[in-house]
Amino acid sequence: MSDEKLADERGELTRSSPETASETPTGPFVLSLVSGVLILMGALVPLVFMESYTGMEDMMGGSGPSGIIDTDSLAFRILGAAFGGVVLFGAFMLNSRPKQHVTWGALVLIFAALSVFGAMGGFMIGMVAGLIGGAWAIAWKPSTSKLPTLTQGRFCPECGRGISMDARYCSYCGHALPA
Repeated sequence: MSDEKLADERGELTRSSPETASETPTGPFVLSLVSGVLILMGALVPLVFMESYTGMEDMMGGSGPSGIIDTDSLAFRILGAAFGGVVLFGAFMLNSRPKQHVTWGALVLIFAALSVFGAMGGFMIGMVAGLIGGAWAIAWKPSTSKLPTLTQGRFCPECGRGISMDARYCSYCGHALPA
């Protein structure tokens, strides 16, 4: 006889509580993760080509895009990389702490939207994936079909095991049951 059956016969096994089986928002996590990677790439890839880009500007006689915000500056790219890092952090926290899905979804949503500054929105695809993933994380609800309900049967108040509805004594521990 297996150890589990012996322990069950002696009443040593306990029912698993709903908190032990955790469900994670996989879809929002994956979209947020992809978003964070694309936003990081959108911020860091131009840094690799920035030197060659400025060399081309000098050769062509231009001074780059004129405007109030210099989108090619190093500080601007670092800001974009920070946005991508925060989105990645939010994605991992969403997966590891699904009970706080609203907080992490909001974090992903906000920083994905901000990624348009400094990271080109992760080539815009990253920003869209982050907006969808963040909104999905906020709206996500764990499935309730796996959770046991007390209306499905009667349990012994002493040992917690399932018993028949008309029993007067627990068949496992012998505890007298209320009528």
